[in-house]
Amino acid sequence: MALKETLWSMFWYKKQLRRFLLDCGVNQGIMGQLDWNQYKRTIIAQLIDGMSMNPQLYSEELLRVAVAVAKIGDPKWLLNVPDRGKSLYDDAVERINDFAARMKPIIENDDAKQAAESRKAAAQKRQQAEADMAAAVAALKSEFAKITQMEAQTRGYAFEKFLTRLFQAFDIDARGSYKINGEQIDGAFTLDSVDYLLEAKWQSKQIDTPDLATFSDKVDNKLDNTLGLLISMNGFTERAINNNRRQRPKVLLMDGRDLSAVLERVIDLPELISRKKIHAAQTGEIMVSAFQLAYS
Repeated sequence: MALKETLWSMFWYKKQLRRFLLDCGVNQGIMGQLDWNQYKRTIIAQLIDGMSMNPQLYSEELLRVAVAVAKIGDPKWLLNVPDRGKSLYDDAVERINDFAARMKPIIENDDAKQAAESRKAAAQKRQQAEADMAAAVAALKSEFAKITQMEAQTRGYAFEKFLTRLFQAFDIDARGSYKINGEQIDGAFTLDSVDYLLEAKWQSKQIDTPDLATFSDKVDNKLDNTLGLLISMNGFTERAINNNRRQRPKVLLMDGRDLSAVLERVIDLPELISRKKIHAAQTGEIMVSAFQLAYS
């Protein structure tokens, strides 16, 4: 009865009442069964009594209506009713305040329930996202195992394609190989608002200074904030790593062990690159192991 009387007092015009009920999410089927040519009291009674008599179907909707009524706040629209606005407003405010006091423990319990459900839904979403990520990386790991069995020339092209998919799996904005002014670029990506050029090498020997210098020149020809990531499956010579310290580092290095750490989920790719960048900024060292970063 308190809900009926409060709801009746809140609206002078049926159009506003109908809009309020629709905003509360009242079932369209119920709304269609109401006779809107009747008086407001009759319409409200039909609605509330109908939902109350079918709690298995409409208890949640009835609760939403009751909570919305209790939280309606200031029914200032009633002040616009000609002649009677002020008295209608005063009566509605009194009824709303009384109903809100009655509903307070129910609302608090409902809020706590909704918060718990939200936390549960968020946890399930995180678990599903992690499961999807694990499946994606497992598929990439299987693909990588096949690449290792390929001949050198075929392997290099497949490796470039693989890296593009790996970066995209970790939501890194990446593009595959391309040419610009006759210059071959193995790939490019953006991470933490920093643009990187990517070069991938899978050869029997370690990468030495000349290859690193050539890639550094490619990076130098781009905008000042551009960095480079050079991936060599068989690593780098000490000379290549240390010679770069004679000037300001522009290229980060990653080897096969780093890639293995990513595929084994020891560390995620975005975190690995970001922490390599931070390490280089703080120490000048362009090569640091993923396992060292993950367990430090």
